[in-house]
Amino acid sequence: MTPPVRHLFHGLAAILAAAAVLSLAFAARTFLSGGPAQAAAPAADAPAAPAAAPADPLAGLADVLAPAAPADPGALARRFRLAGVVRGAAPMAILDDRVAVRQSIATLRAEVAPGIVLTDVRDDGVTLAGPDGEEDLAIERAAPRAVAAAAAPAAAAPDAPPPEPGSRAAAAARFGGYEDFPGRWVYDKRKVLDYYEELRAEPERLLQVFDSMDPVWVEDGDGERRIEGYRVGVEGEAELFAAAGLKDGDVVKSVNDLAMTRRDRAERMIAAFIEGRGTMFVLEIERDGRTFKQVIDFEE
Repeated sequence: MTPPVRHLFHGLAAILAAAAVLSLAFAARTFLSGGPAQAAAPAADAPAAPAAAPADPLAGLADVLAPAAPADPGALARRFRLAGVVRGAAPMAILDDRVAVRQSIATLRAEVAPGIVLTDVRDDGVTLAGPDGEEDLAIERAAPRAVAAAAAPAAAAPDAPPPEPGSRAAAAARFGGYEDFPGRWVYDKRKVLDYYEELRAEPERLLQVFDSMDPVWVEDGDGERRIEGYRVGVEGEAELFAAAGLKDGDVVKSVNDLAMTRRDRAERMIAAFIEGRGTMFVLEIERDGRTFKQVIDFEE
């Protein structure tokens, strides 16, 4: 692998190793409220009030972990859940369609469903335009699994079978990963960064990751050669590639809608992730002649 190509893949491998395991930059929101109002003193001859029931220590937990829903959500907010956004040169929104029961990865000004267009993408929300006008959607985060299990241990399904050995779920578990929605995987950002530091401290392991991805060269009609993506051929760190959902022969075509053909694009993406500005990564993958996308997300 030539030095320029190796440098290009250093950015891509870092994305896959540090971004796709290969934060969620949305921390649990805290809501501050004033102290309870003082109750009026009962009249002297008033009967004693019955003792209050013990306060539920878990009351309000869901409100702390996720933003409260709008008092009167519109039709679009009822239909779509905004799971995350990707900012940058090609802004995108990851939307769960509750009606069609599918995930949409929409670019700015694209149609997310017939007659519904994504008109704006912000750090904390988007705007959709439908037949009845525009509507703002805020990012909706589900409660982290560990907290949810602690709050409702009976619902944690302790008897659920462990992931099948060799499966993506088994490999992802090392990085705190799980499938949040078909095609979207969530990972523990701290575990991913710790793993990336391991690779940086052991150059021979990092080299194996580099050597597991080879550029796919194509020739234009005028004879010019260019890189069209990177083909996976695992040389080492197999668990990393399994956790990222990548198999031998896969071609990574783009990340966040940017073709993996230039070194500076990959470097900008990994810098955004390390600095906490990268929250989601959308990988376009070609496998057995079929092209599909998968979403990599993070939680802290």
